[in-house]
Amino acid sequence: RKYMKLEEDLMADCEIDPRVDVCLYFIPPHRLKEIDLEFMAQLSRVVPLIPLISKADSMTTEELAGFRAEIRDRASNSDITFFDFQPRSYAQAKIGNESRALYPPFAVISSERSIDPRIFWPIREYGWGVCEAFNRDHSDCSVLKTLLLEHGIHDVKEKMLERYTEYKRHTTRRGLGACLERLLCPGRSNTALLSFSGSADS
Repeated sequence: RKYMKLEEDLMADCEIDPRVDVCLYFIPPHRLKEIDLEFMAQLSRVVPLIPLISKADSMTTEELAGFRAEIRDRASNSDITFFDFQPRSYAQAKIGNESRALYPPFAVISSERSIDPRIFWPIREYGWGVCEAFNRDHSDCSVLKTLLLEHGIHDVKEKMLERYTEYKRHTTRRGLGACLERLLCPGRSNTALLSFSGSADS
């Protein structure tokens, strides 16, 4: 809506684009709550949505695989649509078909500690070893970074433009319906006006 107002004011070439490219939704490990499903259902209707499993290192390989499947199944049953990148973007990011089948959701970890203070390489240390945030065997952080900021950014922008164009078309049609109503039937109630605007979308 804000960007549409900028277009109307001939300021759409401003440096800051207020439109949302994508929403990263964090899901805690082990448990998918009904409230998360409700939030994701509402968000997925208005913005491209990518689910992330946080603290993924707190799960075993088997638990993580099962949780990914649970999230996909329950989202499908709740009419939630997850944003996914195009096959070409996965290929350019050197992500094979077997790995691609895991996404979304993406499993991520984070840490303020690093192997070397001169290099940003977050790690989490345990008694049994070290978990590296940017190691693809431990976390999907580097995969997500590559897709979002490099090879898949065009997918994100295309989806954002597609949604904005649909919103603009819908809003413009509603506005035209309201204008016609005021011109043709200036004495009618607001209830009738809303009814007329709704019929313009059909």
